[in-house]
Amino acid sequence: MRFKLAKYNGKNRYTCPGCGKRKTFTRYVDTMSGNVEVSPEVGKCDRVNNCGYHLTPFEFRKNGGKIKDVDKVKHVTPDLPLLLDPSNVKHHPLSDCNLFDFMCRTLPVDKVVSAFKTYRVGLIQPDKWRSNGVVFWSINKNGQVCSGKVMGFSVNGKRIKRAITSMHRVLLGDEAEYVIKPCFFGEHLIRKGSVICIVESEKTAIWASIVYPENRVWIAASSMMGLSLAKIKALSGHDVELFPDMGKGVIEWEKKMQVIKRFARSVKINSFILKHNKLEHEGKDLMDFC
Repeated sequence: MRFKLAKYNGKNRYTCPGCGKRKTFTRYVDTMSGNVEVSPEVGKCDRVNNCGYHLTPFEFRKNGGKIKDVDKVKHVTPDLPLLLDPSNVKHHPLSDCNLFDFMCRTLPVDKVVSAFKTYRVGLIQPDKWRSNGVVFWSINKNGQVCSGKVMGFSVNGKRIKRAITSMHRVLLGDEAEYVIKPCFFGEHLIRKGSVICIVESEKTAIWASIVYPENRVWIAASSMMGLSLAKIKALSGHDVELFPDMGKGVIEWEKKMQVIKRFARSVKINSFILKHNKLEHEGKDLMDFC
């Protein structure tokens, strides 16, 4: 047998194209060359019952080296809810939100209010947190709420790294098993003919929508590794401009461009990002330069 699944060594797990979970996906290795299979979508998710994604090198090549529809690759019969209902969640007023207050100090208040409403940003206080958490609801093109990331922010608008969870955990508990149907943050705003601009963080997407609104839809991948195949399909037929965080983000998103080209009308990495992509700017994004 020429190909086999790589043995887990603590480093060789990736983000699953099916469920979007990190470190659950193992790729195939070519036993003759020792290299992993060329396409990052070829492999198996270890969440067998809750995801079931498995694409073999044989199936991939039999299909002419084209990526199968994720929904046809994974075989899931979930017994837990995929979608969420924000109306069942008690939200606090945005006036109590550090991120909202920070943006109102640096941008026109009416535009900040409009942007938070447009992206349907919420505010809650998880039981285990001492402060409020901003809820970034991820809503797909059909208006379905696929997930919600809960993040804490300081008074200067900076993310509190230790304060982060998901609405699935808040509603179902830390130990619950669940299946997420991945989508971009802001995906519900995509309209025909608009240029889609993708950043990593939800905060930057909201900010950019206020600063650079002209015929652009700003959405967030939610992380450097957030450009999963399941999300990328929503870009079909659009012109796409990528704004990754500098350094590793640029490297990772350059790798994804070939996959995006299979769906989008065009794709490029923003010239400003490439111009300032220097060692001393590692990890910085568009918002850090304005």
